[in-house]
Amino acid sequence: MRFRAMLVPEGPATLPEDFYAVFASFIREVLGGFDLEGEPYTFSLRLSPGVGYTGGRFEGVRFLLLGFSTGEDEVFNSVIDAVVKLKDRWEGIRVGSGNFRIGDITVEPPVRVRGDFITLSPVVVEGEGGFLLPNSPDFIPALIDSVEGRMEVLTGGRPSHISVEVKEYRAAEVPSLRGRAKGVVGRVKVRADRSTLRFLYEYGLGHRTADGFGMLDV
Repeated sequence: MRFRAMLVPEGPATLPEDFYAVFASFIREVLGGFDLEGEPYTFSLRLSPGVGYTGGRFEGVRFLLLGFSTGEDEVFNSVIDAVVKLKDRWEGIRVGSGNFRIGDITVEPPVRVRGDFITLSPVVVEGEGGFLLPNSPDFIPALIDSVEGRMEVLTGGRPSHISVEVKEYRAAEVPSLRGRAKGVVGRVKVRADRSTLRFLYEYGLGHRTADGFGMLDV
């Protein structure tokens, strides 16, 4: 289950580079009464076109597009209800110089997941030595371990089979709620059973999904 929401400031806004952390904190606060072991959701943020970047700040932001995804009804309902309340009260989320009010909210219809994914937010993979990139031989094993571990915690199941191929990517270093993280954006091919593919689409791929990493689209 997923929704997207348009957030619009009164005028072009300037955002700090760690603006993701504001939304990660907002969602965590909404879900304060939930067991968040395994990080049962992911989200992404897209900046309006034509944004400039100078001295650690994004300038000229005309809107933000928030995407949220989870496989749990109660988590989904709690977050979308909080967003709808902001819209109904004509309240916003203060980020940088802008007070971003909620515009259109769209619940996305179910889609068929075949395993060909594009990243909506960077996929982060952590190993013993820190963050891993696809040029490391440990990247794929650590990524698959994260899928298996989160899936067991969140659903009680494990993949019957899974393989991951990064088709194309670029590295990205992104500030987040828990400090700077290195990840990859691009295209990923996953071969797995249907329940695992659905899990990845709903819950995200990799580590730190609750910080806004690993959200996928088909």
